[in-house]
Amino acid sequence: GAPGSELHCTLDGTDPDETSPVVVSGESIRVDEDLTLKVRAFRPGDLPSAVTEATYSFQAGAPVATPPAGFYLTPQQVTLVSVTPEPEIRYSTDGSEPTTESTLFTGPIEIATDTTLKAKAWRSGWAASDTTTAVYEIAYGTLDPPTFSPPIGTYETSVEVTLSGPAGA
Repeated sequence: GAPGSELHCTLDGTDPDETSPVVVSGESIRVDEDLTLKVRAFRPGDLPSAVTEATYSFQAGAPVATPPAGFYLTPQQVTLVSVTPEPEIRYSTDGSEPTTESTLFTGPIEIATDTTLKAKAWRSGWAASDTTTAVYEIAYGTLDPPTFSPPIGTYETSVEVTLSGPAGA
């Protein structure tokens, strides 16, 4: 900056004056929530500079489901992560849109049947993430067909037919 000048800033959207906090030229200010930063230069004997303004907005990163959506032969343990630091991830397994009242993700979610998982991340001071949708199809394999006993055939008297399904049926 100009010799003898000081930069004064505000983080609440108001115009800075000479009582506002001083920022050294070239110094950084950490911004981690939505805000409007305003800066103005002051130097004794001169009129202050025009106000320079920058608005910063944040949105939580959409959750990523692991393993990804897809077709599986066994139940899956699904984890959710977001690139956003310290997110609050909430989800639904019935296909409904997650809200701040939905189930909080605290550990792997067991997906044992066909499921539409939807998840969203929140962080205080940030906009909610976009919704992640992951459709899981779980197929345990093909069952053996039921059987008849006695076998199919032509009989000369009535028979008692026993029907047997696959093991465990």
